[in-house]
Amino acid sequence: MPGSIANTIGATFMHIYYSEDQMVHGALQAPTVFETGKWHERLGYDHSDVWTFVGKHDPSLLLEYAEAVSAVTREYLSGLNPEALEQEVETPRGPQPRASRLSVYLVNHKFQHTGEIAALLGCQGVKGLPF
Repeated sequence: MPGSIANTIGATFMHIYYSEDQMVHGALQAPTVFETGKWHERLGYDHSDVWTFVGKHDPSLLLEYAEAVSAVTREYLSGLNPEALEQEVETPRGPQPRASRLSVYLVNHKFQHTGEIAALLGCQGVKGLPF
């Protein structure tokens, strides 16, 4: 909405999936889907200034990026064994079990920001959640 200082839906959506992309590819020690798919050019999204992702965005491109990230995440998770989930990994808050780190990014983080998106949709008169 004009004059709003709230984060945009597009910026919040990209933050969710870019964070997941970075976390999984950091664990894989590989370039991100964002990098290999040249999503910066395709979306006009600059991850170094996430909250300036404003203007009209192509929802189909946003979903395409999210689906590509989710596919790599599913593949990564399917290859983990129970011992790998218990391994300590470095995080900004110090070492944590890999399972904890994954739950933060793949569950808690998404729920938190999905709620923000639902609230923003509600402010626009659109049903934010399906219930």
